[in-house]
Amino acid sequence: MGLKGPFLPVLAVHLWRLALNTPTETTMRSIKVYFSNGDHLFTNINGTDSHILAYYIGKEFNLGNGEHDLMAVATKVEFLD
Repeated sequence: MGLKGPFLPVLAVHLWRLALNTPTETTMRSIKVYFSNGDHLFTNINGTDSHILAYYIGKEFNLGNGEHDLMAVATKVEFLD
């Protein structure tokens, strides 16, 4: 008899994380994010290193001031802690 119900997706995610050796716990990290236009910013974010990198790298962000958009792509994340 196979697994059914809500336990199957939970088990699948757990096995996927074990296979990738990905930590399941997240921690608050201090980072510096570099952008394609030469700008950078300092921020704190909660997550694993791989999730933080996936969130920023290659994604476009609006660095504008509200009146004017300034779109730039995140190119690098530096972990400060």
